[in-house]
Amino acid sequence: MKRKTLCAVAASILISAAAMDACALAPTQSTSFTYQGQLNAGGTLPTGVYQFTFTLYDSATGGASVVGTSPIHLPIQVLNGLFTADLDFGQTFNGTQYWLEVQVGTTVANEEILAARQPINVVPVAQYALNSPAGTAGPTGPAGPTGATGTTGNIGATGATGPNGTAGTTGATGASGATGAAGATGSTGTTGLAGATGATGVTGPTGATGAQGLTGATGSTGSTGATGQTGATGSTGATGAGATGAQGSTGPTGATGGTGPTGATGAAGSVSSVSLVQNPTTPMVGPGTPLTITATCSAGKIRISGGCLGTGPDSDNNGSILAGSYPSGAADWICHWSYADVLYTHSAYAICTP
Repeated sequence: MKRKTLCAVAASILISAAAMDACALAPTQSTSFTYQGQLNAGGTLPTGVYQFTFTLYDSATGGASVVGTSPIHLPIQVLNGLFTADLDFGQTFNGTQYWLEVQVGTTVANEEILAARQPINVVPVAQYALNSPAGTAGPTGPAGPTGATGTTGNIGATGATGPNGTAGTTGATGASGATGAAGATGSTGTTGLAGATGATGVTGPTGATGAQGLTGATGSTGSTGATGQTGATGSTGATGAGATGAQGSTGPTGATGGTGPTGATGAAGSVSSVSLVQNPTTPMVGPGTPLTITATCSAGKIRISGGCLGTGPDSDNNGSILAGSYPSGAADWICHWSYADVLYTHSAYAICTP
């Protein structure tokens, strides 16, 4: 929508109110002022109730709403594009230039901002004088001439359509006309004679059943061969009749022999040392995968025993998993971890002959 404000009309209203206040010492003037304008909707001057929002800004564009003021929302009757609104932003005007932004729509939700913000002209700003201390009353001036008659106000909105009157009573139903006489029914034509039913033909004779053929004679069953004789069972041999001999008596226990003399003590043998081979010398960090390490005795040495070392951040070293620790050949000891943790070190050792 486009609009054209009627600033001259608004100014004249406020000036008259100020003059009356000064001359007649009427009650304190309110802070409201009148704003009039005309809506133009694409070349059409609309009529109807529209939703308006008026906001006071400190700049012609951008800027912010004036501190201490709130947007004013009003439903206003518009007649041929013309509208009037009384706006009250409180005791706000203090000599600073402000601008008025107007939004309009059929509802608050679809309001549109009109073309440009309107500057607040001198009359509303004159309210600043209300904050000044009262001056000395001057002499009463002569009565001014009577002002011209103001323009006729806008035509008020058309009132709502009154309710429908009650329905009148239904008129009496007219008498039914006489029913005409029924026409005569025509006579029914005669029914033709039924034709005679033809005679049923004679059923032919049933042919004779042929004689049943003779059943052939059953052949004779062959004779069963004779069963051979069962051979005679051989006689069982006689069981020997020899008697079991008597158990002999246990002989007497022999005398315990004397203890032999203690042999001489052999010469004391020398104590031999063993060697320890560790691989690697500095234990290696686990790769995070399975790991096998072999410790091998030096040439000419024989492995006696061996073992595996795995050291980590916890006391039971359960980060790595030792799957096997076993000898191999005459000189090797093998350690195999199914998982060697990266936080642990690992090595194998073999105990070898001197």
